[in-house]
Amino acid sequence: MAAIDTADARWAQITACLLIAVGALAFFLVYWLRRNRKSGDMLTGGVVVLVAIATCVVLIAGKTPSSGSPESTPNTKPSASGPSTDDYQGPWGAAGYQGGWGPERDTFTMNMPAPYPAFNSITDNPRHGDERNFVQIKRATAGNKTYGEDVAFEAGKQYEVYALFSNDAMETKDPSLIARDVRLKLLLGKPATEVGVGAMVTSANAEDVWDGSHVAGDSKFSITYVKGSARIYTLSLNGAPLPDKDLLTSGAMLGCKRLDGVIPPAGCSGYVTLRVVARSAE
Repeated sequence: MAAIDTADARWAQITACLLIAVGALAFFLVYWLRRNRKSGDMLTGGVVVLVAIATCVVLIAGKTPSSGSPESTPNTKPSASGPSTDDYQGPWGAAGYQGGWGPERDTFTMNMPAPYPAFNSITDNPRHGDERNFVQIKRATAGNKTYGEDVAFEAGKQYEVYALFSNDAMETKDPSLIARDVRLKLLLGKPATEVGVGAMVTSANAEDVWDGSHVAGDSKFSITYVKGSARIYTLSLNGAPLPDKDLLTSGAMLGCKRLDGVIPPAGCSGYVTLRVVARSAE
């Protein structure tokens, strides 16, 4: 069945409301005439008609989205991360992760954080910038200033991946703003001449977010995770190892003071580093 056009739905609502108002008015006239036109009955009927009309107005106005709603306000995309991956529905398909960030989501600022648990959605982080661009890559032996979006393939070389995580909810004692069962999953593309390397942050009560970088070369190659290389950094977990078991499947559990999946909205942002290795596939 075809969807109903918005304008058609609006006219249907107006017509229905007019019918309600006319029906209420007709009922009042019949009732008033039968009651010998008493002033009290006239007042009661008038109130009924006014209530019916007011109800119609509220119904129509309540269906009209405001101009400042999230649906009508476009997001500013983090240009360094490439196009978003809006068609994500679970598995990345036969080619594996191909790069890109997602999903399109509401964004916030340091002065106006989220009213609910939301990961990596602040656009003016003073240390990081736009948090939607939260994955970077570099040669493992290079300095931290060389982190970027892309790196050249070199057979047998290791690369270090950086992934930020931050619950951007407003600071409050409300327990519903604490993100729970927070995990990080490593995303890797299949062998190709350009392979995506990314990370996804998931939570039981926050939207999944992902971002990534690329390794690019002239010949076909593969990227694999270097076991035992994943480390987490927070104020309390300074380089604690992340277990390899779930990193490529359901995701490795994150945390602030311990790896318990609990990330409150303030004072607990952190990051994960891990290594991958590139090998020629031909």
